[in-house]
Amino acid sequence: MSKKPKKKKPKKKARRLTKAERAQRALRSDQETLARMEPGGTPERPLDVPSPSVVESRAIGLGCVYCEGEVKLRAHEAEKVGAQLLRRIETECGACGGTREVWVRASPVLN
Repeated sequence: MSKKPKKKKPKKKARRLTKAERAQRALRSDQETLARMEPGGTPERPLDVPSPSVVESRAIGLGCVYCEGEVKLRAHEAEKVGAQLLRRIETECGACGGTREVWVRASPVLN
């Protein structure tokens, strides 16, 4: 007696997004686009601050792009972009978990 070959199980169909979920994703995408267009959104458009001592507080003060909640500092690094030295600040929202990257140019301290 020969065994019958096992039939492959059909793959589960991907769950379709509801209308509300699609709208939420579109809104989030639009919010990200707007945040990149603001000062600090990209290295080409850094946020200018008067002193290096206020870099973190200014970035945190921008708040969450998605829910306007309070954010906390995740990372702060200096990076050379072209001929200028910029600060890259990563923040994370405590309410929704959204992350944001803020680019800051601090004016040099004059003595």
